[in-house]
Amino acid sequence: MTDARDYELLVKAVIEQIAQFNGVDTLRLEHDVKVSGLSTSNQVDVLWEFRDDDGEVMRVVVEARHLGRRVDQGRLHAFRSVIDDVAYGDATTRGVMITTVGYQSGAKQIAAAYGIGILELREPMDADWAGMIRTIRIDIQAQTPSVTNIDLRPDPTWRGTPRSVAGHTEEIRLGEQSLHSFMYGEFLVGHAAGLGEVAEKRRIHVTFEPPRLLEVAGEDSIPIVEISADYEEVPLPASRAEIDATANVAWVLLDSLRHTRAWGMKDGRIRISPKRD
Repeated sequence: MTDARDYELLVKAVIEQIAQFNGVDTLRLEHDVKVSGLSTSNQVDVLWEFRDDDGEVMRVVVEARHLGRRVDQGRLHAFRSVIDDVAYGDATTRGVMITTVGYQSGAKQIAAAYGIGILELREPMDADWAGMIRTIRIDIQAQTPSVTNIDLRPDPTWRGTPRSVAGHTEEIRLGEQSLHSFMYGEFLVGHAAGLGEVAEKRRIHVTFEPPRLLEVAGEDSIPIVEISADYEEVPLPASRAEIDATANVAWVLLDSLRHTRAWGMKDGRIRISPKRD
C-alpha cells in the first residue's frame, strides 16, 4: 500500500478474491476506467459488474481512497453524485467506498442514508483482534518408552546349546517381526503408561503359548516361552509450539456500518468475523 495506485490495484485484487470465494459470476472487473454518466464522463477507480443469484446484472462503482485521515462527509457527497450519474440502464448500480483509516461520523450518516457501502481495507490493528484468539502457545513435555535389561527364557524342552544372543534388536527376529518391533509394540500392550501418566521403572513379563521362534542370522532358531524387561517412560526435553495468527493475515476488510470483518489469508483463504456491538 505504498501509494494511491497500488492501493487501487489492491482493492481490485481483493474484490476478485472475494468474488471467487463467494462463487460470484463476474462479468467485468476493471481498474481506472471512464464510465459515461447521464451528465458527464466519470473516472472510476474500480468497476465491478456481476450477475446475482436471480440472473440480474449488478454494477458496483468503487472509490479507493489511500488517505492519512478519516473520510469526511464532503467526500461521501461527491462520491454520491458519481453514483447517481452512472446509475442508469439495466444494471442495478451501487457505490462502495474503500479507504485505509475509516470515516467520520458525518460520512457514516450519509452512507447509511443513501445506501453507500463504506469499508476499510488495511493491515489488521490490535482493535481488530478484540475477542479473538491471536496467539496460541503450547508447552510440550513429551516422553518416550524405554525398554532395557531384556531376558529371554527358552522352552524347557528345547535341546539346543545355550548361548548368548547379541546384536541390535532390529537384526534379531521374533516370529514374523523384529525383536525391536515386538518390544516397543506388542510387548507394551496393556502395560504402557496412558496419556499424561508418568511411568516409573517396572519389570514386565510376557509369556508365549505356543513358544515363539527367536532367529539370529547364521544361528539355529530358539523357541522362547517368556520375555522379561524393565520398562519406564523417559521425559524428552521440553519444547514450545507457538501459532501466531497475525503472521497468516494479508489484509482485513471492515464494514464500517455493520462492523463485520473479512480476513484475507496469505494462502488465499478468506475468514469472516461476525458483527460486533
